[in-house]
Amino acid sequence: MTVFQDYARYYDLIYRDKDYKGEVDFVISRLAFLHPTARTILDLGCGTGAHAEAFAEAGFPVTGIDLSGPMIKGAKRRRKSLPEDIAKRMVFRRGDARNIRLEGKRFDLAAFLFHSLCYQISDEEVINALATARAHLNPKGVVLFDFWHGPGVLSKPPETREKRVQTDDVIITRISEPSRDAKTNTVVVNYDLSIEDIKTGAVANIKEAHRVRYFFKEEILRFLASAGLTPVEIRPWGGAGEPGADDWNVYCAARAL
Repeated sequence: MTVFQDYARYYDLIYRDKDYKGEVDFVISRLAFLHPTARTILDLGCGTGAHAEAFAEAGFPVTGIDLSGPMIKGAKRRRKSLPEDIAKRMVFRRGDARNIRLEGKRFDLAAFLFHSLCYQISDEEVINALATARAHLNPKGVVLFDFWHGPGVLSKPPETREKRVQTDDVIITRISEPSRDAKTNTVVVNYDLSIEDIKTGAVANIKEAHRVRYFFKEEILRFLASAGLTPVEIRPWGGAGEPGADDWNVYCAARAL
């Protein structure tokens, strides 16, 4: 899993319009129902810490874990830029969600956000990542993750997209070309980034391929059971009821068996 190594340098710029706070507010709203006294959070696949920042701003101590060294460096830079009363609630360390164990540490919520669980490709990897979340739960703790919903991916296949971001210094153009592999229920997203220095006109290019997995409900139930978890909610992100065939983004909340 070497994705995000070069991409990480421009990650926050590319996703600067993403509503991290709104996503965290939704998670907090579910926690208010599922675990009203929840305080501590384990953010698995934390990236550069944008969700962690929003949790910390809301008063939650959060520990962020990511396999990518550049991502963790970005998260630590983010923490240094924040007011002390927020920064003190944030801890980041590099680690593999499939096997990391934080000795003596337990949390009220273990979360995989921004589809980070989808980067676990094999059944074994998915189960191991969920088992990591399970191993770090306090009594009554909750595991929550969002994922690419298989029926939604099949009904509305991913398409090639282009995104352009400009700052005072650079113009970044990202082309995302997806390719679905029906045999493995995965999508390989080929990213082609062009970074132009506005002052000099110099252009650099970065190419990366990210493989992500989409899931069906029956698989999720099987993986949860194998990891010692039982589902509490499987719903469209931000919605209610059973996920529909057109729902791409679905979340699952679970507790320990």
